[in-house]
Amino acid sequence: MCIARALASGIDTIVCDEPTAALDSSNAARIAWLVNDLAEAGKTIVWATHDRDLVAATDVGYSFVTL
Repeated sequence: MCIARALASGIDTIVCDEPTAALDSSNAARIAWLVNDLAEAGKTIVWATHDRDLVAATDVGYSFVTL
């Protein structure tokens, strides 16, 4: 819901903190697909996550920083 609200506002940068923390694997995958689509559409996505599988699923040539 928060991502939809951010998109509706017309912003170009979306900041997410653990966007899939409370989701099952199927819905986490949907978020990964959404993030890929948004990045390909020119949106800037900044997020914090501990989910390495999610990072791998969204690593499509964009910059990631692992701390």
